[in-house]
Amino acid sequence: MKKRILALLCAAVMVTGMSVTAFAAGSPTAGSNSGTSTGRTSATAGGVAGNSGSTTSAPSSAPATTLTVGGGNQSFSESTLSFFATDTKVEGGVVTAVSVDTAQEAIAEANKLYGDDTFVASVVDINVPNASFPYKLTINCSNVWAGQTVTVLHKVGDTWERLNPNDISDNSVTVTVNSFSPFVIVIDTNPTSSPKTGDPSLLVSGLAGIFGAGSILTRKKIRK
Repeated sequence: MKKRILALLCAAVMVTGMSVTAFAAGSPTAGSNSGTSTGRTSATAGGVAGNSGSTTSAPSSAPATTLTVGGGNQSFSESTLSFFATDTKVEGGVVTAVSVDTAQEAIAEANKLYGDDTFVASVVDINVPNASFPYKLTINCSNVWAGQTVTVLHKVGDTWERLNPNDISDNSVTVTVNSFSPFVIVIDTNPTSSPKTGDPSLLVSGLAGIFGAGSILTRKKIRK
């Protein structure tokens, strides 16, 4: 009888001890989960704060819009538009960068000219104070070379007129205009044009043609 009572007491003690252990274990676990949850929230908040900071600074390092020209051989962003404004010079004139919207319009019109072979040498807004019209406008930029097939697009109101250059020389193109606004210098990069285009795609195309011809001749010799 005493052994049974002792056994029951031991069992009760064990059960009580297990309950305490369970509660004790539960509390740290809850605390750990709470801490982990808090930690995650904090980390997420920190990440958001960090991302927010990155997002704030992102536009300066990563363009919000990428503009694609022709068949995708040329693409540029807002920083490129700023470069065009710096690279393009007009004697006695003021050259400024165009907006992304204007650039998108310009590219759409440029693509109609030469399709996949389109290359935009520059797209800028030009003004020459006190100029009288018609005015011979000489636009200087590094992507233009003598012998190229060039068309100048000029925005007049809501439309883009196509201007044939009066003269094309290394790093400059001259056109006669009757007003000032955004201008686009568009080049045909077809290999049948001058290879001196400033566009590396021509060299790649030329080499591809040479290797392709060599491959055909080699096959013919082997078959013989």
